[in-house]
Amino acid sequence: MPQKKPALDELPQDMPVFVLETGGTPIQEFEFPKKGIVIIGSEELGVSPEALSRATHGTVSIPMTGLKASLNVGVAFGILMQAWVESL
Repeated sequence: MPQKKPALDELPQDMPVFVLETGGTPIQEFEFPKKGIVIIGSEELGVSPEALSRATHGTVSIPMTGLKASLNVGVAFGILMQAWVESL
């Protein structure tokens, strides 16, 4: 049975939270926390305003060129995790 996603107000208060969304710090320049929680929105709608306001550690973006404005969420998560692990 799939696990229930925690509500934003149920996230640990002592853990850095950041968001993967357009318009943030480019991933190459972002200072990833050693531990943290990343919030990733849908490809179509992005992250909700409520989730954006919960981001205590800022917003990170994957710079893109060309006509596309978004990546598949699974691909974006993979890129983000590779950069985060490399930052450690």
